[in-house]
Amino acid sequence: MEEDRIKGLEEMVFALTRERLENPPGPKRRIKSPARGRYEASYPLVTFRIDIALRDRINEWRDEDNVSPVTIMKLGLERLEQVKLVNVLMNRISQKEESP
Repeated sequence: MEEDRIKGLEEMVFALTRERLENPPGPKRRIKSPARGRYEASYPLVTFRIDIALRDRINEWRDEDNVSPVTIMKLGLERLEQVKLVNVLMNRISQKEESP
């Protein structure tokens, strides 16, 4: 009787071990604080790939003039918006010139 009990316990241990080996636990997930969640919602992450030459140019600005990549992007967007506005104005002027 004692032998049967020991054998049953061994089988249970082997079954649990086999189950653990077949289904290992995943990495533990850290719980984000509410403040971290709000920060990530307000400042979403943007990633993209660039070529080495462009990366080197951005790094030069960062190192020599202390300009961050975000500032470079903001300035570039402002410049594009200015060019777009100039194009719209030029189109309006050319349309007025063409109409009698």
